[in-house]
Amino acid sequence: MSRVVGIDGCPVGWVCCAMEAGSPDTLTARVFTAFADVLDAFPDASVLVIDVPIGLLDTPEPGGREVDRVVRAALGPGRGSSVFPAPARVVFNATSYAHARALSTASSAHGISLSAQAFNIVAKIKEVDDLMTPKAQQRVVEIHPELCFAQMQGGRGLEPSKKTDDGRELRAQLLASQGFSGVANVLRSVPRRLAAIDDVLDAMAACWTAGRVAAGIAQRLPDGEPPTDSRGLRMEMWC
Repeated sequence: MSRVVGIDGCPVGWVCCAMEAGSPDTLTARVFTAFADVLDAFPDASVLVIDVPIGLLDTPEPGGREVDRVVRAALGPGRGSSVFPAPARVVFNATSYAHARALSTASSAHGISLSAQAFNIVAKIKEVDDLMTPKAQQRVVEIHPELCFAQMQGGRGLEPSKKTDDGRELRAQLLASQGFSGVANVLRSVPRRLAAIDDVLDAMAACWTAGRVAAGIAQRLPDGEPPTDSRGLRMEMWC
């Protein structure tokens, strides 16, 4: 069996859930401070999926990348807002949010700025982008946790937010319905000072999708051949 890994950002770095493909009962969680450490820790993993944009625009476009717009529409008005346009590379060297907004607006033919939500994860996006190549993308692919959870319940976006008790419980139940019987134990294994409950649940959902990618049954958005960025990286998401 091959190992698969789901990765989500957390306050101290990255929370990773790994399992042997097709065996949810082998699921374990670890936290790393750097994405490079994640890659070093799982050299034998056949698939790693991560909740970070891979394949970026050099300058902003209306609505962001095509895949951002497609996934936003697929999740609907409830959870679609969680899919914000991925930042363009032009903001990577910004020294503040104001600076990032100025760089974004000045570079865009449409005067597009940058949301605070997007700016808050620019450092993590750059950390991954610095290590991504078309070859690396053969096993490291992008997901959005809300899209993964929607796939678990027949393609419908979840109503309650992951920040609420009801939302966390629903996500845990969906994972259990997919064979992840040890959700509670995995959640207890990660100290809250390192990663929030919703971060770990998102990493579990990512791991579920990694298993689907390894099995050849995952869906890729957008349909057809995805566009590539200026560095040859595919701009796509899997579920």
